Amino acid sequence: MMWHTTLSRRDFVELCIDNAGALKANIGRSEVVEAEVNTGAVHAYWDTEPSPFNLLPSLIVVPDGEVNQLLTALLASPQSPSPLTSLCRVLTSSEVKENFFLSRNAVPRFCFAITICMALAEAMMLSDGRIGLRQLAPATCKRTLSYAWSKALAAGVSASVLAELFPRWLDVYSFIHSDESAFEVRRNASVVIRMLTTCTQIGLETIPDFEPGQLAYAIFKGDEALQENVWHSMSKRADAKVSLRQFATLNREARGMYLQEAIRHLDLNKGDESSVAACAFIATQVAPGSLEHLELLNSLRLPGLVLWYVLYASIQAPQQVLAIQNGLGHRILRDVTVLENLTSRPVADVAFSELKALERLGPDALLRKLGHTSEIEVELVPYVTASFTYPSRLARSRNEIAGRQMSLDAPGYMPPEPKHGNLLEKLDQATVLLNQISRELSGTSDSPSTPSHHRAKRK
Repeated sequence: MMWHTTLSRRDFVELCIDNAGALKANIGRSEVVEAEVNTGAVHAYWDTEPSPFNLLPSLIVVPDGEVNQLLTALLASPQSPSPLTSLCRVLTSSEVKENFFLSRNAVPRFCFAITICMALAEAMMLSDGRIGLRQLAPATCKRTLSYAWSKALAAGVSASVLAELFPRWLDVYSFIHSDESAFEVRRNASVVIRMLTTCTQIGLETIPDFEPGQLAYAIFKGDEALQENVWHSMSKRADAKVSLRQFATLNREARGMYLQEAIRHLDLNKGDESSVAACAFIATQVAPGSLEHLELLNSLRLPGLVLWYVLYASIQAPQQVLAIQNGLGHRILRDVTVLENLTSRPVADVAFSELKALERLGPDALLRKLGHTSEIEVELVPYVTASFTYPSRLARSRNEIAGRQMSLDAPGYMPPEPKHGNLLEKLDQATVLLNQISRELSGTSDSPSTPSHHRAKRK
């Protein structure tokens, strides 16, 4: 049960600046959230009865295309709460229909084992080698695109909403991290999204149209004939001409030799996805049911190799890989599957729509409005919140200085040669001048033109 009223846009703005008189319309109880909103109107909902201490609604619904106008009007008033979307969820008519009236997509639970393992690998890649598998924590993994994708799958969003998640996550990351790290993340993100899409296809029992994806699908379905058929083609590209049945009879040492050979072969053909995926699959067979080789493969700086490794490993042994590091994956799974109440107040610091409205003010203006340090939670799409590390101003200054220093090492840059001759001349001139001043103060009359180191000492 909720409380509901319809306000004009102007009345809602006045309500946000703590004007109880704006609630002129009758407030009644409602059991459903209405999707149809007239132009310029706002449907306001409260989860508890409005009072002078509870004026701000927990949810408002506005017509499609009018969110930016409303947020701009609120930003023009210094008395209005900001960010509004940290206190009140703002949905459009289309988003209400999407979340309240349409059935949500059900994704098999095993998909979460794959996407959560990808979050582990992605967190290590984002750290640029500073974090290993043993140093990973749930908070670190929550700052990845894979975690946001997992939350979206758990929320059951539609394919069209899922497609918006990827560019929005990158947009927020680029806004917060304005240094060269954003470029590296963008470069790796295309590989991440390919793996996440492949995982979702397999979960919906759709066969991918490329060999590494087909091998993953065959492992998931337990189709040994299809596995052998796909592996026969992939193994040739990794220079590992051995059948899966033969490979299963080898001891760990022999399998490790195949892995070493496949890694050496990558230097010849790093751009071929099938050879990269074949190498990743071999790594899963050396130490089955673990992510033992994750750090080794991550050190090779090939995002596809790392992500294919965790994808194959998590399909083959989902429970074992979730249990690594004292159940790290299970703790992340717990957070992924906790869903927000559709009519409750938001949990994020800001929604994506309001972040874009605040973008022109710069990241520092937003930092002062957050409830915690060095982290910001953004609701990318309705009911899907992602976490981002927010570097301090000092850290950003250091990154900018480091970037300028790195630019000195760019090809074609020649540092200026030190002018040692000019420097020695200036030092000699300064010595002569100091000696001249000393003589004048003591009443002496030595010629100032004679260098001090050629002058005899006066007794």
